[in-house]
Amino acid sequence: MHYIWKYSLYEIRKYQADTGEHVRIIEPGIHNHDGGPDFTNAKIEIEDTIWAGNIEIHKQASDWYTHNHHLDPTYDNVILHVVTKNNRECYNSQGRQIPCITIVPDAIIESRYIELIRSNHSIPCSTFLNSIDSDRKSLWLSTLTVERLEQKSRYFHELLTFTKNSWEETLFIHLARSFGLKINALPFELLAKSVPLKSIISQPGNLFRTEAILFGQAGFLEEIFNDDYPTQLRKEYQYYKRKYSLKPIHKNLWRFLRLRPLNFPTIRIAQFSDLLTRNSNLLSQTIDCLTPEQLREIYSCKVSDYWKTHYSFGVPSTERNKELGINTINTIIINTIVPLMFVYGNVKNRNDVKEKAISFLEQIPPEKNHITRTSKEIGFPCRQAAESQALFELTEHYCSVKRCLDCQIGNLLLSDRLLWSTKA
Repeated sequence: MHYIWKYSLYEIRKYQADTGEHVRIIEPGIHNHDGGPDFTNAKIEIEDTIWAGNIEIHKQASDWYTHNHHLDPTYDNVILHVVTKNNRECYNSQGRQIPCITIVPDAIIESRYIELIRSNHSIPCSTFLNSIDSDRKSLWLSTLTVERLEQKSRYFHELLTFTKNSWEETLFIHLARSFGLKINALPFELLAKSVPLKSIISQPGNLFRTEAILFGQAGFLEEIFNDDYPTQLRKEYQYYKRKYSLKPIHKNLWRFLRLRPLNFPTIRIAQFSDLLTRNSNLLSQTIDCLTPEQLREIYSCKVSDYWKTHYSFGVPSTERNKELGINTINTIIINTIVPLMFVYGNVKNRNDVKEKAISFLEQIPPEKNHITRTSKEIGFPCRQAAESQALFELTEHYCSVKRCLDCQIGNLLLSDRLLWSTKA
């Protein structure tokens, strides 16, 4: 009913209210998603008088009393009650009767909506997408790309509050989280939050010192080792642990099971240490980048000599460079760097940085998963990260929760009879 009223998908004519008055809808108003009446700033004509105010919508008129609107002064400025079944006269808290009209939903629109809601497809309207103009789909994807960035912005704002508006520490913490991938994201975040950034950047270029602090804070240097390198790291860490009053996180937080050795948290910490050691002004370097290639150069990481022959402390392995892969770097750019630049541009009023962030997404290949692999088959070709991010937003925040009425494609399908008749 909200959808039908919002988009005027009802018969445009004069209605007779239960008060006997004739009502003509001029403007349906603005959909209110907060508390209070459903639509605000509406305009209607009752007999020969123009009224401006709020609209309340229910399935049946008696819901007015079920929701206690007759006791709530917030609803005293409701000028019209819209229902599908008028089974009771309604009065506000001042005793004034609210004119009520009955609108019957279009049966075709209702049946379309029910079919979409009952669909078992990950994208409920997937069987219709090939019949929709590509320009319309591209426009909706562009909107969803920005919406996705705004969704991710919330976490950055939380981090800015945590770091007292330190952009450097915010980048540091979110980067750490991204190095943990999904399975070790939380312990990496806890690790970064436990480390004062100044303890690392005060001596740029000192990889051994950075590894000692990070591995120590990660809880990996609590035991006694037979190897020289971890023994030296442990000794170095004990000094900085006392100096900065550091408290390590629990080692048992880290997950190794079912991970490829290259994704072990020990290797990720070694790579993260290399990144921090080589780039003492990481924030400014990142913001100043002009191309994704420059970002990839900054965020390409390798490991120290010890980790070339180890995946864990004290367990030798075949020598391997263990550089951060291009796909992982792209993932870090997509999920950390680009959102950070977008938020930075918003907060600093730097539209050039925001536009650059979106431009980077348009130049990076899309992520590879079941959503992007099947996107072409359902009429959403995915050629760049901007489109894959849009598809994630569509799937997670629209399709999976059946928000078809809030989706531009859903709106089009519900209102266009021709598109429904050309169902694939």
